[in-house]
Amino acid sequence: MIRAIAFTLLGLAALSHAEIPSKPTVSVAVKDSNVAGGLEGLDINWNGVYNLNGVALGFKYALNAMRDRPEAIFAKKSFSTIGDGELTLDSEYDLPKKTFSVLTSWASKSAGIVVSALASSKDQLQKIGLKHEASNVLGADSLKCAAELEMADNTVSVDVSYAKGATAFNLAVDNKDLDPKFSVAHKMDKDTLSPSISLKSGTVKYGWTRAFDGGSVESVLTVGDELAIKWKDDAKCGGWTSKVSVPLDDRAKKAKISVSRDWAV
Repeated sequence: MIRAIAFTLLGLAALSHAEIPSKPTVSVAVKDSNVAGGLEGLDINWNGVYNLNGVALGFKYALNAMRDRPEAIFAKKSFSTIGDGELTLDSEYDLPKKTFSVLTSWASKSAGIVVSALASSKDQLQKIGLKHEASNVLGADSLKCAAELEMADNTVSVDVSYAKGATAFNLAVDNKDLDPKFSVAHKMDKDTLSPSISLKSGTVKYGWTRAFDGGSVESVLTVGDELAIKWKDDAKCGGWTSKVSVPLDDRAKKAKISVSRDWAV
């Protein structure tokens, strides 16, 4: 399998003239650390992407693991099809797991349709999906419908969104949990309010997002469970993302914090 991937990448390179590479990125993250327990779970990753006449070739490398090879190599290519259709092949080879996966998607802007399929050398066909978006239907500015089938357990999930003006309604359900989730999002200038309720379990959430120049703050209150806050700052030299999760009732749980930043190098 490694030889096959290597020959594929070499073949693509031989057929193309190298262009100026896009900037690789380095990301550093401290994930899900207990506030009382100090900083743990440090991840340092280096992602490189290079363009060869429309073919995106790249790698993912975990710097903190100090391995002698990347974690994964990937290639992505899009092709124009009949009409305004576009076919995209997004492949990745995971070296530690020795698995090869391909995400194939076809999209048509005029029809508002996206069809996708994910397959791997380990599980064969993993999932298939269908999305459709239309405007000026049933009085809506935008009507979106999406369906996805997980082949492993035959889980079918359906998501429907109806947007009118500054308000959007969403209903999501699958045949595994059978717990439909209904949510509303309403924009007011730089603020967005987004309450939701799970109709079977009764879980209620209240969301609030505040956008500002160069970033945003998003908070979600899950009634009787936790308060989660995410702050994003799109800094000039690299974006910051900070997350805080504070439990409300369960004293056995501890507040968690995660911080990450990406640099273009």
